[in-house]
Amino acid sequence: MQPHAIEQWMRQWLLLTHDWIPTKERPITKTFLAQMLAVCPERVTHAARVLLKVGLIRCHHDHITIVDRRDLEARA
Repeated sequence: MQPHAIEQWMRQWLLLTHDWIPTKERPITKTFLAQMLAVCPERVTHAARVLLKVGLIRCHHDHITIVDRRDLEARA
């Protein structure tokens, strides 16, 4: 599986959960997200770093915060 596919799935999953619970902050761990995406946690860590680097999310402990939903939607 290509790394960009995991980033794509992560973007879509974050948007989907944001639609269900409209808060920017997601109280989830990378391990949980890896289970939801059916990949190893290291791949989620890499995908999160990419999304963090381009300014779409912020990660802090066990929380992921959506910084720019419009850009996240455009890239999903």
